[in-house]
Amino acid sequence: MDGYNRSAPAKPTSLTFSAATATIREMSYWNGKYVIGLTGNIATGKSVVRRMLEHLGAFGIDADSLAHQTIDTGTPGYARVVQAFGQEILDANGQVNRGRLGKVVFSDTQALQSLEAIVHPLVMELIEQIMRQARHPVVVIEAIKIIESGLHKKCDSLWVVDSQREIQIRRLVKKRAFSHEAALQRMLAQPSQEMKIAQADLVIVNNGAFEETWRQVKNAWDTTVPEQWKEHIAISDDPGISLRQTTPEQAEAIAHWINLHTSTGGLSPEGFLGRFADRAYLEIVWNGQTSGFLGWKTDHFIASVSELYLDQNLKPENLVDDLLAQLEESACQNLCELVVFSLPGGSGRFADAFEKQGYRLFPIDVPEIRAWREAATAQKIPDSAWWKPLLKEVGARD
Repeated sequence: MDGYNRSAPAKPTSLTFSAATATIREMSYWNGKYVIGLTGNIATGKSVVRRMLEHLGAFGIDADSLAHQTIDTGTPGYARVVQAFGQEILDANGQVNRGRLGKVVFSDTQALQSLEAIVHPLVMELIEQIMRQARHPVVVIEAIKIIESGLHKKCDSLWVVDSQREIQIRRLVKKRAFSHEAALQRMLAQPSQEMKIAQADLVIVNNGAFEETWRQVKNAWDTTVPEQWKEHIAISDDPGISLRQTTPEQAEAIAHWINLHTSTGGLSPEGFLGRFADRAYLEIVWNGQTSGFLGWKTDHFIASVSELYLDQNLKPENLVDDLLAQLEESACQNLCELVVFSLPGGSGRFADAFEKQGYRLFPIDVPEIRAWREAATAQKIPDSAWWKPLLKEVGARD
């Protein structure tokens, strides 16, 4: 396809299995869904593994993110948490300061149990709602307390991500700016990783390079997820323009296409591969030809586009309108409520198309729904971006 060729699948690697490996329950708890429960202690790399499963066609649910939403201002959990832990956990705007709350609960086992007793039932309600709406036949639920909450009993397979303690501490210090002592305290406050592994159907070891973890996940998908569940929905299939999911195996080919067909240039295959750890790439096919690639993520019910590469020989106005329509359909399939564009170097060349399709340029602190503002901060969306609400009613909102 015009200089873009999909590479061959990576060679499978060995996996760690428990005695209960690969037994398929006779009937799933969620009818019409094959559900993977994904857990592991803090900084083992659960989110990276969830993202990899999404690349393969699964719909991802971040239960820990849902837990944050259940204590937003105006939600049932907010009042209960304030009543249980006092006004001291609130910031100047009356919102729960998660840092203050964390200091309380992670130094007191009983306080942590009290918080979980409030939050876990509310998270389960949201998961049930999402399951009813999700169109993907394979779903992965990432939750650090999936076993302790009993949620694993509703899953068809339990995967545990494992990592060496020294690596976990290093990740917390580097990526979350924890002190060594705070990182160790957070880790010690959690249940035994060995307990999780003992109950796992499958263990992914995430100590090394992205490529090694990907090989384990890809092999696990190929060998443990039943074939009848792998026929996931197409992202889009319009006669003029379509979006196709890509995988990390295609990173080298994608980087080569971008270097050849756009003014970006200089992308290294190795560096590009690492981007798959926190985002997905969609191939843009227009009139049967590869015409670009789009980098995005769908977290916190927001579809956030941070990269858009179009063939420099094409006029954007000829395809951007159709591209936005297809992207919004893809976002709806992922139950997103909002689409956000924040492109490096600005979005000036697409401004007319954005405005025509109902997008507005906002600073990140302006959008009126607090959950959207927090999601923008969590996704590190820069100063301003183009926003468009999709008016879906998913999740806890104030």
